[in-house]
Amino acid sequence: MDNEDNPLRYVSLVLLVIALCGCVGLFISVYHQVILEKRVTLTAMATSYNIQLLLIGISSSGLYMTDLCGTCFPSHQNKWIIQVLDDLFVAIFESCYLMLSWSRGSSVIRFKCPKMAFVMSYGMLVFPFVCFLPVVASITGLAAKTNQMEDFENLSSLAEIILSLISAAITVTMDAMFLWGFIQFLRKLQMDSNQENIDIDFHAVAQYGVGVHVTILLAFAFLSMMYAVNSPWEIELYTILAYGCTTIVFFILVALKVALHNNEVVKEAQASNQMDEAKEAMKSHRESNTVDEQRQSTKSPTTLRNYGASLSTSKWHRSNINIYSEDLDQIRSNGQ
Repeated sequence: MDNEDNPLRYVSLVLLVIALCGCVGLFISVYHQVILEKRVTLTAMATSYNIQLLLIGISSSGLYMTDLCGTCFPSHQNKWIIQVLDDLFVAIFESCYLMLSWSRGSSVIRFKCPKMAFVMSYGMLVFPFVCFLPVVASITGLAAKTNQMEDFENLSSLAEIILSLISAAITVTMDAMFLWGFIQFLRKLQMDSNQENIDIDFHAVAQYGVGVHVTILLAFAFLSMMYAVNSPWEIELYTILAYGCTTIVFFILVALKVALHNNEVVKEAQASNQMDEAKEAMKSHRESNTVDEQRQSTKSPTTLRNYGASLSTSKWHRSNINIYSEDLDQIRSNGQ
């Protein structure tokens, strides 16, 4: 099928528009959130999570653009330029995906398997940079093509393939480890009778994390199938399916952000209710103490009141302090 007649490029165009709309929607939602919280500053908007999430959406959009350029301009002269852009967007997606997954999922992994989390923490110091090695190889190939160094160009092409496979293998391995940790956490959560003691954010991260990591594995499965076929139409189909998975990952991560924000609102409301209940309990306790004091003072004999006035006052103060200390401890324990 000729490139001019390939209907799949229209699918890429539609997915490109969807991904760009998602990026715009993310920016609007973040801006709306900081307005509601009355902290409209660059620092409040440009958090690491928001930046990484936005870069994932932009890189997903960039993949569609490079695919459209490769379909519409299949010239051999443009091969390395498109390859550099493609590797760059893939590297941005993989590195931001790994960092974002670690920042949100490391607490769950540490909760379930501390030893595995220890190993992954050291790997995260290196893996995001490894994702950009294919870009270096592509730029080298472009330079070799420009200077008509055919042997060096072929070597750069081989290096680009090998480094891309290494980067993909790292991402898949980390993804599988996250997926295993989240599934084990959810299984334990179902069997745990003390579910209320576990932070609701853990549950949200694990639930959405399973969807994200399964989608990433599907993306790499489609990329593997792309190398197993020869038809240009089938190659284009598996490429679009793989790139489509990146967009799905982006929207799932946006949904996770919304879920975590809703959880924060719920926890703030619960904390406010607990504070109100504590104030009411304190007020009721003080009123009951005042009534008991008045009753005891009217029932006590006059001789005893006169005889031990100072001693009685001292004992009442000590008793009153002990009562309020126990009351505060009880309120604190209820609030925890």
